[in-house]
Amino acid sequence: MGIRGVLFDKDGTLLDFNSIWIPVTCNFIEEVLKLCGIDDRHNVLRNELLEAMGISCNSIDPDGIAAHGTMDDINKVFTDILGKYGVKYSPGKDTYEKIAVLMKQLMIKYSENIKPVGDINKLLESLRRKGLYIGIATADIIDSAQYCMEKLGILDYFDFIGGDDGIVKSKPHPDLMFAFCEKCRLRPEEVAVIGDTPSDMMFAKNSGAGLAVGVLCGVGSRKNLEELADIICPSTTDILLKNGKFIWE
Repeated sequence: MGIRGVLFDKDGTLLDFNSIWIPVTCNFIEEVLKLCGIDDRHNVLRNELLEAMGISCNSIDPDGIAAHGTMDDINKVFTDILGKYGVKYSPGKDTYEKIAVLMKQLMIKYSENIKPVGDINKLLESLRRKGLYIGIATADIIDSAQYCMEKLGILDYFDFIGGDDGIVKSKPHPDLMFAFCEKCRLRPEEVAVIGDTPSDMMFAKNSGAGLAVGVLCGVGSRKNLEELADIICPSTTDILLKNGKFIWE
């Protein structure tokens, strides 16, 4: 059975990861600490929180929370670390909504940092011409993901954008694959998953995807992708070959 749909990770796969998420995450932490009434003028908590999320020296751990974690994962980091300093951080029912608004505001603030990994327009146009369904499965909040696609002028290419809505289970759980397949009337074995982290590749395997393609344009390395990926490409745009065919054809 051939590939009829492509499900992309977003950050590090469609978008340059470091350019947007390092400044957004730093600012996000600062804003949350302010909301908690914490004076962190020496950046002690900020630096500890960044390290716990997998960000250090302007690099991102491909297995860290910043690379593939959900808001639940981030809230747990805040709860654990602030608790060490005697600060109670108790996310309430409205926490997701507040964080979603804050994340959207930060995306707008740093919108000039939203950059594609190569000629994504050409790639998506080629997929569309061949009649393939196109989706996104991200750990990011859906509203934020949609804003990024809109900013790049590629939102209309996507038949499905799935992400952290506070309910659905995140990658590597297969929920987002099943949602994509249900919407586009596909079977998982008809879908190629494209991503830059081991979590993306595990997501492909757990959901029974037809193909798991690891890309090296994000935070992952060949070493931590090769055991899980069926194919590894230097960049996402390399799934489209020079002869106009895709790597699975």
